[in-house]
Amino acid sequence: MLILIVLVQLVIVPVLQIECLEKFNLLEHKIEAQNGNIVEQFLIRELQDLRRETATQREIIQTLVKDLEDQRKDALAQHQAIQLLIEETHEQRKDLLQQKETINALSAKLEHHINQLLETNTLHSDLQAKMENNSHCMCSSNNEASIAHAHEFRLDLRKHHAVRVNEMKANVVTVEKKSLQSSKEVTEARNVERSSMMFRGDFDRKTRLILPIPTSKPSTIVAFHAVTSLQYVQHVGVNQKIRFDKINLNIGGGFNNNVDFFTPPVPGVYLFSVSIESFKSHEEIYVAIVHNGHMMAKAHAGGNERTSQGSVTISIQLKSGDMVYVMNLYNTSSYYGNLFSSFTGILVSQT
Repeated sequence: MLILIVLVQLVIVPVLQIECLEKFNLLEHKIEAQNGNIVEQFLIRELQDLRRETATQREIIQTLVKDLEDQRKDALAQHQAIQLLIEETHEQRKDLLQQKETINALSAKLEHHINQLLETNTLHSDLQAKMENNSHCMCSSNNEASIAHAHEFRLDLRKHHAVRVNEMKANVVTVEKKSLQSSKEVTEARNVERSSMMFRGDFDRKTRLILPIPTSKPSTIVAFHAVTSLQYVQHVGVNQKIRFDKINLNIGGGFNNNVDFFTPPVPGVYLFSVSIESFKSHEEIYVAIVHNGHMMAKAHAGGNERTSQGSVTISIQLKSGDMVYVMNLYNTSSYYGNLFSSFTGILVSQT
């Protein structure tokens, strides 16, 4: 019996232990394979969702590009219409200048005719005075033939003077009509030119609002968003970097969550925003956005009966090799995570 017990302990028990261990390892491999399949299916679903979102965004971008192309065509058509209107205005201005020269010539002729009319009036007055003297002399000498001849001459002179006066009046009326017509044309041309200038100003304002259609590759996109996924972080020392362990977005690969700082992949103007949640009531934390060791902006949270959240947003011009991170400023502090504390950055303009 003792031998059987010893045999069981030395032979059967180890064999059973080995079999159990092999079954446990096999079961563990199966569980790992199932977990791998679950993760793979999850990743496949994520990729499918991302493809659908990308296709939707692509359709939206194509629609925007078509709208911008239509707006540009309309703007070009309006620009061509304005150019034609300006050319017509220039031609009308030339015509107006010619009409002005004609009006000046007619005014000179009118002045000449008026001077002639004044001279004729003067001559008529002199002749009338002489005829009155002659008639007075003839009446005194009782010469009827001379009186009749003088009377006929006086009638002819009056007729000739009336004809000249009518001609002068007709010329004056013609010049006044042409001057009035030219004035109307000048006014119309000025109104057309004023309308074209107003239309051109409105066209310039509209064209400034039209975005240019990209003819080359789009500019580089750089953006990141990191959060503190831990429930809370305690005992953060002075000048120690704030921990952002979970990366939700990192286009361009600029943010490193192992060392908690951002390095720009391309130079340009970047926009940064940090948000920090105080750990407990009446407990404060002061943080700063630091660029190459220089504090650029500060944020504060806490100091109240309840926890609070502080944030700050700044823009910085960066070059290759620069570093940007968030640092604890005063005293040993703690802060609340659980996705409430975050650090975000995006490239605004590449230089």
